[in-house]
Amino acid sequence: MRTVAVTGGIATGKSLFCELVCSLEPRTVVFDADAAVGRLFGDELVRAEIRAAFGAGAMGADGGPERRFLRELVFADPARRRQLEEILHPRVRRECLATRDRAATSSASPLFLADIPLFYESGGDFGQEMVVAVAAAPSTQVLRLRRRNGFRESLIQAVLAAQLPIADKIRLADVVVWNNGSREALHRQVARLLSRLIHE
Repeated sequence: MRTVAVTGGIATGKSLFCELVCSLEPRTVVFDADAAVGRLFGDELVRAEIRAAFGAGAMGADGGPERRFLRELVFADPARRRQLEEILHPRVRRECLATRDRAATSSASPLFLADIPLFYESGGDFGQEMVVAVAAAPSTQVLRLRRRNGFRESLIQAVLAAQLPIADKIRLADVVVWNNGSREALHRQVARLLSRLIHE
C-alpha cells in the first residue's frame, strides 16, 4: 500500500483532488482531517475541554462547539489558535494512524491518502512516502473563499496568515498539483500521478 500525505492551503482543492483520485481508483482509502475534527466536536470530552478553554460562548445551542465563534476567535489570536490545536491535533493524528493501519491490513487497498491541511504546520508525519501539495494562486484562494464560504476580507487574510504560505508548501512537497484552472486540468494531473503511484 502506498501512503501519501495531501496538503495545501485553504481553498486550493485538496478535497477535489482526493475525490478525483477515488474516482480513478475506488479502492483508495482517504483520511480527511477536517472530517475528523467534525467528529471530535461531537465528543463529550473534547467539548468539555473546549468549554473550559474558551468559555460558554464557544458552545452552540446544541451543546457543541460554535464553529463561527471559534473560527473568528482563533484566527484573530495565534495563542488561542494553538490552544485549540493542542486539543484537536493529537486526536486527529491518532485517528489518522488508526485508519492507515486498518487500510494496511487490507490487500484490496493500494493507496492511502491523508488529507491534512496543516500537515507542515502541525509537524505531521505518519510514515508517508510522499507529500502532495495541492496548490493555487493566493488570489484564487481569496476568490474561492469569498464565493464558497462568504468569508469577510479580514477573516480571509487572517486564515491565510495562519497557514504556511503556499509557496513554502510547494517548496517542501515531493509533488505539486496545480489547481488554478478547470476540473479537467486537475483531473489530467491526478491521472498522471495515480499512474505513477500505482504502477511504478
